[in-house]
Amino acid sequence: MLLNKKKFASQITLLISSAYLVCALFTAIWPIAATKLVGWMMHILNVEQFAYIGITFGGTIIGLIQVVIYSYIFSWLFATVFNRSLK
Repeated sequence: MLLNKKKFASQITLLISSAYLVCALFTAIWPIAATKLVGWMMHILNVEQFAYIGITFGGTIIGLIQVVIYSYIFSWLFATVFNRSLK
């Protein structure tokens, strides 16, 4: 079964954009917990040496635009490669 590249890319972009916004909201509400979580995920031993993670509305929007563009491009490319592998 071939993937519809536009629909697949749109759905993946929606999913990843939603996850980005949830992460931004989590970081805005609980910045210390978010810093610790990133430290654990990235195996950073001295996470305290990093400055406070500041979330701004403008930064969130710019980041969201980047997430939308990159996730759409890469998921469209994935669907293209996947469809070619089935032929």
